[in-house]
Amino acid sequence: MRTKYCEHIIEEGEHQGQRCGEPFQVNFSIHNAHKKYCAEHDSALLESGLMRSRNLHAVQGNREVMRDWVKDRMNIQPRKDAELSEALASIRQLKSLLEAKENDDDTRISIMIDQNLIKILKAHGILNDESSLSFASHRNLLTVQRQLREANKRISILEKKLGINEEE
Repeated sequence: MRTKYCEHIIEEGEHQGQRCGEPFQVNFSIHNAHKKYCAEHDSALLESGLMRSRNLHAVQGNREVMRDWVKDRMNIQPRKDAELSEALASIRQLKSLLEAKENDDDTRISIMIDQNLIKILKAHGILNDESSLSFASHRNLLTVQRQLREANKRISILEKKLGINEEE
């Protein structure tokens, strides 16, 4: 066995620009003569702990590491999926509550306006009982327009009382 020292240049920290200098052992063989780096800085070892090699033993070791990783991931994934689905459900619920709160006063007012408008139009003969248009006379139409203006004034007063802005 031969002792070599790592030649990796440290990029950050107190010893920046200096060599690592970590001692490591290599066999006397042609295949190990080119090694310059310790196990921590060896380019054949990936960050995930897998070896970059076509050696059958290294490949088998990689398979075992990957199998363990997949098993761990399969145990963790259902919990993460459940947490994600719970979070999405709560987001949907909050969104629907927010929309219901925003539209609650608006929808009530618009339903009341529609009902009153239909009553006015039926009273003046513009709408039939089936709510289809039957324009009887121009005079009835002018009366309806006047009543619509009055209704719009009432609506603006209601909006001011409820605090609803027209720009929204």
